[in-house]
Amino acid sequence: MTQTHDFRYDLKTLQWDYVRAVGGAFLCFTPLVLIEVVPVMVCIFAIVGAVFTLFGLRTLLRHMTEVELSAQGLRTIGPMSRAIRWDALNGMKLAFYSARRRTDNRSDFAASKGWMELKLKGPEGSIALDSSLDGFDAIVDTAFRAALGNNLQLNETTLANLDAMGFTAGAGTLPDDHL
Repeated sequence: MTQTHDFRYDLKTLQWDYVRAVGGAFLCFTPLVLIEVVPVMVCIFAIVGAVFTLFGLRTLLRHMTEVELSAQGLRTIGPMSRAIRWDALNGMKLAFYSARRRTDNRSDFAASKGWMELKLKGPEGSIALDSSLDGFDAIVDTAFRAALGNNLQLNETTLANLDAMGFTAGAGTLPDDHL
């Protein structure tokens, strides 16, 4: 029997995304209901309110998703379920996003405010996860090992971000039995 690990997005992290989504939608849609607004402002408020609403729906999807990691592959369970077997992994990208500009200094990378996003591709589709997911490091480690095993060519940005997380091309940093 294969050991699996189940991970979820932490509600403490998601609660602030919910607050942003509801607050933004409320601030945009309330004037449309309560006061007479010129047509141009209606369009602006409606578009921005729709963006906040979509952000709220994305947060809800993340909240409802469970991620299952095993030695055989990665699977998301929820409204948008997907699975990728490690032996069929054919793409991996690890990107860092920050609201602030950073230098190429690795210590600056670790201290900067931001988040990482891991995108994995397989023959059946793709899975994207961000670093607010519990167990993100273990998933990146296992995906990196699979990418090395499948001889995938990783782009420079992905390699730099893996290095910043402490991974090297020789192997991941977690022990082989972490699964």
